[in-house]
Amino acid sequence: MRYLYGNLTFIVISVVFFTVYFTRFLDERTSSSSGADPGKQRKRILDQHDFPTSNKGSEAGQEIRTKERKDIFFLKTHKCGSSTVQNILMRYGLNEGLDFVLPERGNYLGSPTFFIPTMIGKSIRTPNRVYNIFTHHNRFNHTSTMKVMSRNSVYVTILRKPAELYESLYNYYNFEKRYHMNLTTFLENYSTVERFKRGGSKFGYNQMCFDLGLNEKQFDSNGKIKQWIHEIDRTFDLVLMTEYMEESLILLADLMKWPLKRVVFLKLNERKSTNKLALSAAQRKIVRKLNKCDTKLHDYFFKKFKQRIRSFGVERMNTKLREFIRLNDEFSRECDVKVAESKLSTVRYQTTNTLDSECVHAVSSELVFTSLLRNIQRQRVTKLRSLKNLMKNTNDKAA
Repeated sequence: MRYLYGNLTFIVISVVFFTVYFTRFLDERTSSSSGADPGKQRKRILDQHDFPTSNKGSEAGQEIRTKERKDIFFLKTHKCGSSTVQNILMRYGLNEGLDFVLPERGNYLGSPTFFIPTMIGKSIRTPNRVYNIFTHHNRFNHTSTMKVMSRNSVYVTILRKPAELYESLYNYYNFEKRYHMNLTTFLENYSTVERFKRGGSKFGYNQMCFDLGLNEKQFDSNGKIKQWIHEIDRTFDLVLMTEYMEESLILLADLMKWPLKRVVFLKLNERKSTNKLALSAAQRKIVRKLNKCDTKLHDYFFKKFKQRIRSFGVERMNTKLREFIRLNDEFSRECDVKVAESKLSTVRYQTTNTLDSECVHAVSSELVFTSLLRNIQRQRVTKLRSLKNLMKNTNDKAA
């Protein structure tokens, strides 16, 4: 009888084990099917790699040491201060020898067309076609992006107040030439002015929504906009705010498990104050109305941004902000940064500390820096391909 009971116990345990195992297996198969939300899947994978950055004693400086993240997708939105964030990520990737998603030439990967993997330059494609950093202009396509980024990549973008964004867009891309009137006159007559197609097929109304991939035909549909905003919320781990750049970068450093010194910056592509138009309250209201989708998008994520700071801790943010301002001041002094003379509408910097590569790269334009990264990656990829071909060759005799 004891033998019989022993066998029965073994059989019961085995049945329970295999039932649990196959149930989990089927769940995973189901979740990875085409009907599953890729944003939710990626979030779940990311959460498995997530660790708390601090414990109850963190305010006393007792930070838990955690593994730094290195894989990040940054959706570079137009005229939102995104060049500043991009420069930080390019400096980090260069220092760490990481692989970038880059075009064969220039600095765009799509837009107005959506990004697809074949837009990556042939000479700089990694052997496994997976990359660490995606930080150049593109029109967001989540499905295609997931094909080139690691499964535990962090997804980040940046937004700006719609009024300031549209004013910047109007002047920087010379909409005055298209509408034959300056922005002030345009806002006085907007209801009678014909809506032109997007400048260069990619610049115009609701620029942030366009960059983030929403179909233009849905820009006036409240229901579609609301549904799409929630999709963006599920996909992106952090949405930065241009007007709160320092606070945003502190949150980014926290998300990536990076020290604050890694996100020190200079404001790149910032327009000269003489080229900026201060909009009145009435003008701002009109711009928000014209850019309804951008307005809803920004309002939603601005609220979440404030919630994020509360979760981070307001006092903790104050402490980090003081430290970050000090680090930025030190960085500017170390690089001996000066405003360069330029006829361009944006502020350009130069450094006398040309022996410090970090300083040189911090003041580099996007095109110059991108060209450097492309050349370095091309050399690295060529070496990796050579090794791969060597090991595929079954002939052990040298030619």
